[in-house]
Amino acid sequence: MKRQKYSSVSEETSMSTSTYSTGNTTMVQNGGNLSITYRELNVEENFDIVKTLAEGCFAKLILVKKNLDKMVLKAVHCELTSGENFTREMNYNYFLSPHQNIVTSFNVSFFWNNCYVYVQEYAPYGDLSRFVKKGGLPESQVKLIAKQLCSAIEFIHSVHLVHRDLKLENVLVFKPNFSLVKLCDFGYTRLEGTLVTKTNQTWIPFAPPEICQVVHLERYYCHSSSDVWQVGIILCVCLTGTSPWHCADIPDPIYRQYTDWHRRKSLRMPEKFKPFTPRLTRLLKRLLEPKPSKRSSICEVSKYLKDDWIRRGLTTAGSNNSRILLERRESTSTAARHSHKLSKQGTDSRASSKTRGGKFSQIYGLEMDVDKKLLSERVVDWIASSSSSSSGSV
Repeated sequence: MKRQKYSSVSEETSMSTSTYSTGNTTMVQNGGNLSITYRELNVEENFDIVKTLAEGCFAKLILVKKNLDKMVLKAVHCELTSGENFTREMNYNYFLSPHQNIVTSFNVSFFWNNCYVYVQEYAPYGDLSRFVKKGGLPESQVKLIAKQLCSAIEFIHSVHLVHRDLKLENVLVFKPNFSLVKLCDFGYTRLEGTLVTKTNQTWIPFAPPEICQVVHLERYYCHSSSDVWQVGIILCVCLTGTSPWHCADIPDPIYRQYTDWHRRKSLRMPEKFKPFTPRLTRLLKRLLEPKPSKRSSICEVSKYLKDDWIRRGLTTAGSNNSRILLERRESTSTAARHSHKLSKQGTDSRASSKTRGGKFSQIYGLEMDVDKKLLSERVVDWIASSSSSSSGSV
């Protein structure tokens, strides 16, 4: 029987029973049902275990050595997944890995210690979440990441697949300057248009609104537009260090403010978008379009890579404080220029002002003999003190 690249339990073939092997895997197909059996392999006897790199709800990543080469074993407990789901993830990763920005997966899989295991390459610098701290990354580095990440996703979408789980933890770093990053974890990857179920494992801060609105265990169709939304969130997090909102749903006040601004119901720009240039703002509005049917494709990002993303004079690290400081300096310098103009007007200006003030005082009985230079100096002092006292407010 001809070897299949992708296994499916829903495909109706013949009613006969067929058995075939692929490496350490045995597949038995009986009509439309496919059962998968993995041969047992003792990891301790075949690899030198170095350490456990990470352990999550479903899988554990183990760094091992084989003939002095480092590699990673991805082990998924058999009680948390099925052989079918594991095989799907492994196959998707294996057949997508020729792309330079997708982690390489080797055609090796087996059963060990009650876990399904397959082998992939080792990323020496871990994942992107280790690098993105408060204040975010420099613009140049974010653009490097964006270019490579979007190249990988464009390739995935070209074969009608949807990743569905784009986040910092699934972007592996192979060079410390981010000149090489790779996308990983294809456990949620499905064909475009597949009917899937929303589970508790959905990463809400990165989920698009059409998924946030789906209730737990409700089914929905997956589309590539959800990947586009998640890329927009990744760009925001990389540039600022935080997610723009907690949940892309109307009950979230920050997201509601964003949708009002996006639909031009409000002129008030969300706070976390203020450091961004108009060009980046335009890109993010297209990626983070609330309506999936109007959302741009992932190819849109490449059109903006040569543009400035952060406003001049502002940095993403502590951008709010930088913005306040810049506004304070501009206000102070403006007041100082006005003060300088007033001082140059001389006694004639002050006399004219006093005459105008005299007419005012004749009506209201007020004393209007004011030194304009002294007044301007007091205004400058007041602006400085007001800016200083309000710099910590939201």
